[in-house]
Amino acid sequence: MKTLIKNTCTAYNNAANLITHIVEGHFSVLNKLKRFLTFSALTLTLNVASAGDVNQFNKQSYLGLSAEYNWNQPQSHYRKDNQATTVTVTDVSDTGPFVSETITFKGLTYKTILSPDTGKVWLDRNLGSTQVATSSSDAASYGDLYQWGRNNDGHEDRTKASTSTTLASSITDAGTPLFIIDSANPNDWASIDSSGASRTSAWANNGANDICPAGFSVPTSAEMTSDTIFATTTKITNSATALSSFLKLPVAGYRHSENGKIEYVGIYGLYWSRNTDSDVFSSLLAFGSGYAKLYDDGRATGMSIRCIKG
Repeated sequence: MKTLIKNTCTAYNNAANLITHIVEGHFSVLNKLKRFLTFSALTLTLNVASAGDVNQFNKQSYLGLSAEYNWNQPQSHYRKDNQATTVTVTDVSDTGPFVSETITFKGLTYKTILSPDTGKVWLDRNLGSTQVATSSSDAASYGDLYQWGRNNDGHEDRTKASTSTTLASSITDAGTPLFIIDSANPNDWASIDSSGASRTSAWANNGANDICPAGFSVPTSAEMTSDTIFATTTKITNSATALSSFLKLPVAGYRHSENGKIEYVGIYGLYWSRNTDSDVFSSLLAFGSGYAKLYDDGRATGMSIRCIKG
């Protein structure tokens, strides 16, 4: 992208006139911005997508943006004097529509999908799953169950029932590939990093315990909620809408922190974010047949992961 014009106006009239000339006959809907410009200081960014449109901005008549305001211009009589605005025209002709990518990671194939609300890019299936969910209870779409902030050392494999009771003394090396259980509150798999700050960083892209493909990470709670329970296009309110959303989230159940048993498969979906909710618990998205909400739980619990780009 390249900025073609950037200047500061001391008169709102000039910005309004600039828009009038730019969009007349091409982007007439933007004429409605003229009156909006008169009410408050504003930075206006206008994108053009063809060489013909770009040429509209190469005329010297549009460059004198600091000229004295002319009160005889009727379309701008609502303008507040002595306010400034910035007009930026950007060529976006080198950008195109979203194209899904295919990613091979640890022997499994994923595709990328685009959020209709936030524009964020996600993987199309749970980490460790072999396919996109065809139903809420599609077992092939469940994927692995990770303890919060832990790396992919084998503990996440839902087909392995063995457990360990020895808490890890390192967040990057648990000392065992087994699922670590902890029956004492706050139910953590590690004896260090009680605040969770180190594991929050470790689960970020290129973090010490990065479990997602290159360029992807476990989502923050804000990223998670923006595309689920706070979404507008495909808002998730229960397990049915979790499946019908663009993310197609199944109800994969979870692995209990105290006994290592996998429970509520086909009933609940629980998905870790990489954020803490308090000094001892971490945030997750939880949903069932009648609800969907942001929740918290002990970090030894095994839950699903859906990776996001960034």
